[in-house]
Formats: sequence, C-alpha cells, structure tokens
Amino acid sequence: DYLRDHPIFDEGSVVNGPGTGELIAFHVGAGKKKTFIWANTYSSPNPPPKREEWNQGNLKELEDILLNYPDSHPIRDFAQLTGKDDLLHFGLFYRHHKKTWSHDRVVLLGDSCHATLPYIGQGANQAIEDAIYLADCLDRHNTHTEAYQDYYDKRFPRTKRIVQMAGWMHKMYHSESWFMHKALDVLISSAMKGGLVVKQFEREIIEECPVHPDNVLPPTAK
Repeated sequence: DYLRDHPIFDEGSVVNGPGTGELIAFHVGAGKKKTFIWANTYSSPNPPPKREEWNQGNLKELEDILLNYPDSHPIRDFAQLTGKDDLLHFGLFYRHHKKTWSHDRVVLLGDSCHATLPYIGQGANQAIEDAIYLADCLDRHNTHTEAYQDYYDKRFPRTKRIVQMAGWMHKMYHSESWFMHKALDVLISSAMKGGLVVKQFEREIIEECPVHPDNVLPPTAK
C-alpha cells in the first residue's frame, strides 16, 4: 500500500542523481491489481555474472547501489519493501545494428536486428512499426525479396537513429562529468516544459514515423 500510494509516484516519475544512472518508478494496472515497479540503472565495467543475470534476489548488488543515495531517498523505502523474489538484476548492452536483416524467406524485426537501450522507451514501439511496415511491403511487392529490401531500406535509418538517441541518453545518465550532469538537467527541464527538446523528440518519434494510415493502408481500409 505504501508503494501504491506514494505521493511522488502516483502517475510515474523519473529521478536522476549525479553518477547514479536513472531511477524510474511507475504503476501498472488499476485498483487492487495496481502494481508498483521501480528500476535503477548503474554503470559498471563488467556485466553481471551469467549465473546471476535475470536471477532473483541479488541483494549484494542492491546494497551497493543504495550507497549512492542518501538515507532519506525514496529508493531505500522501495528496496526495503520489495520482496527478495521480486528483485531482478540484469545487464543493459549497447548493440550495433545488424547489417543483414533477411536471408532467403527469413526476415528479422525488433530487437533481433536493432536492439535498443531503454532510455527513450522505444524498443517495443519500433518492433510494432517494423511489423506493420513489413506487412505493408509484403502486400505491395510481388516477391518477398523486393518486400524485404523495401522494408530494410525504410526501417534501417530510422531504427538506427532511435538506437543512437538511446545510446546518447545512456551516456548522459551515467557520465561522471559535471558538465554532462548540467546538460542532462537542462535537457530534462526543457522536456518537462515542452521546449525544443520535446519538439525534436516529437519530430523524430511521431512526425517521421512511417506507420501512418496515409502511408501504409490502402484507400478502402482508411
């Protein structure tokens, strides 16, 4: 109940601190089924050991993370109230785009060909765009070879920009540079006020989205 009703996380919030990465907390579901989810990212020279990755109850790593936050920070309450079996520890990795997305009749989409870091919340969105545009290509072209090439030519540049944007945000969140911390403060402040940052983000994510009724649906389906 404490997590469900916490005043600063009613609708979802992102809190940043120098050198601590990103803390994000939000609710999913409604009523008694509402579930509170929180996560903290941190930089590390090494990934979690394979035997531990995606395993539950990595309390030692959590204790190390908490050292970055003051005793009064809400993350300490979140950690204390999170059951051991509900705690997951896993690595986040920057992966370069695959240069080949298809072979014969097999074609890739989503994370299988352009995995992205979660810092701009576009992983699932890009996979959905892939699926819709791929279906449109298969409908418009006479052969799967032509369809796959059209799909690749259209989707590769956009998904690469999205992956690079997430990569830049990753570097800003985890930089130990005072200048980068200030730049991140300005970036987030501008975004919260609907400034230039939001306009640029909207242009890339929304206005340049190829999945639009006017672009992919035949006249009879609009």
